[in-house]
Amino acid sequence: TDPQNFGSILRSAMFLGADGIIVNKLDSCGLTPAVSKVSSGALEFLNLYQVKYTQKFLADLKLKHDFAVVSSKLGDEAINLEDLSFTPGKNILLVLGSEGAGVSRAVDNEATHHVCIPPRLDSSLVGKAPFDTIDSLNVGVSAALMIHTMRQK
Repeated sequence: TDPQNFGSILRSAMFLGADGIIVNKLDSCGLTPAVSKVSSGALEFLNLYQVKYTQKFLADLKLKHDFAVVSSKLGDEAINLEDLSFTPGKNILLVLGSEGAGVSRAVDNEATHHVCIPPRLDSSLVGKAPFDTIDSLNVGVSAALMIHTMRQK
């Protein structure tokens, strides 16, 4: 819902070679001049698709087209992004939620894989000031890291 984050995701997706972007028609940021500016023009060149019912779309994509659906998630059930592996040529769709709320439960239930980007902070510093105030990355940064890592798999 944030134009700076959305523009950043579009820019990173284009730079890193994503085939397209799919957004929820009802719950995502609009295609505004601010999004276009932050995307550095990527908005005008990327394949961008809007869907009304994300959960149904993902279910159909998995069933009819054998996509892996990767959801970003904090928690014990998520694996380290670096440990994710696919067979060569596998179609992959990355699901990102808004900052704070994350991915909705209904959409998250369609994921075939749950991944997280663990901190690289020395374990002795985790949970201690000032490091206790940051528990995740900005969604635009997370998108770039995930796209880059998954394109290498």
